[in-house]
Amino acid sequence: MSPSLRSVATLCVALLTTSAFAQLPADTQSDLGPGVPAFKVRPGYRVTRALPAKFPGQRTARFLEFSADGKMLFLSQGKREGAVLALRNPDADGVYKDVTTFVKGDRSAQGLSWHDGWLYFQDPQEGSVSRARDKDGDGVAEDVEVVCPKGTLPKAGGHPYNALLVTDKEIYVSASDPQNMTEEIDSPSKKIYVFDLDGKNQRVFCSGVRNCEKLQFRPGTSELWGFDHGSDNFGKSFGERTGKDQPITDVNPPEEFNHYVKDGFFGHPYITGTGVPRPEFAQREDIIELADKTILPEWNVHAHWAVCGWTFVKGDSFGPDVKGDVLFCSHGSWNSVKPVGAVVGRIIFDKLTGRPCGQQTIVDCVGPERRLARPVDCIEAPDGTIIFSSDEPAGLYRISRSAATR
Repeated sequence: MSPSLRSVATLCVALLTTSAFAQLPADTQSDLGPGVPAFKVRPGYRVTRALPAKFPGQRTARFLEFSADGKMLFLSQGKREGAVLALRNPDADGVYKDVTTFVKGDRSAQGLSWHDGWLYFQDPQEGSVSRARDKDGDGVAEDVEVVCPKGTLPKAGGHPYNALLVTDKEIYVSASDPQNMTEEIDSPSKKIYVFDLDGKNQRVFCSGVRNCEKLQFRPGTSELWGFDHGSDNFGKSFGERTGKDQPITDVNPPEEFNHYVKDGFFGHPYITGTGVPRPEFAQREDIIELADKTILPEWNVHAHWAVCGWTFVKGDSFGPDVKGDVLFCSHGSWNSVKPVGAVVGRIIFDKLTGRPCGQQTIVDCVGPERRLARPVDCIEAPDGTIIFSSDEPAGLYRISRSAATR
């Protein structure tokens, strides 16, 4: 190994390795409702089903969004199904009784955002944004309109999970890196775009973003936040045996929780985590310049946890300490030697500074032999509970406060 690569390796181990936020202990006494897999649940919380183990249209379950009145919960089915389900009429236990196909077609519906009576959804495979409306309340959209035509956004490639956020004036859409990392600094991918509400006047909001699957404003502010997946095979340049002996890759680089700002550069693919260059780019003449302009994450989550969807907690159902914090869904690793992630976690915000200061695991879906679920997205329901989805196997679950803590 050359001295330059050796120095990069030392720097990576010293600066990049994140705290090993452990899965919950095997002997955790969990509060679980009927029919819920043997998740480990942090004391103080309870997990029940929000849909039966078998439900109409069940194939996969990914992103979630509520209508403005909270009476309809939308569930996207991702790139394989190209449909969005509408869930209505939960019973006394919070289990949705009515499931209909809200919209379907040749679409890989991913990001969902509700605005002014319309459900907006993004199709990363087509590079388009559409919207749909149900005028008679039967859970099936009568009107479907294209807002941003096919080809407006770059094709997503191997990471077809883009974020979508619609406001009163603008539409924000992420464009993921189509590969693990593409080097071109002026690529149309690796960016967050913003459009006027009519889908026109496309411009770049920020760049250097690898794979952000959900965007939200922090309540009471104009701060735009989101998670960005870390890249893979970080230790390959140092001679790791991929999938067998990869002590560097297993803990590097971290998943990033970013406060995205206009015209900001967030490092990908050159600078990762706490300001460390990927070894492949360490010899670039402009690497110091790139590091200097990179905006560092507000919080790092363990490598390969693959955080997809998340939500700010706006209500006080879980107590004043949790209000204002973030609950996130970690899909879990595909390329670390030991499976990690597959949790619903909490990022704790300092109430004084308004910035992240800690992390907890709330629901751990890793069983002794396999993952019992792979969480994708979570959302706060009108009653203050948190609903989260899993796509492997497909399922929908509800997190509430345990009776022992009420």
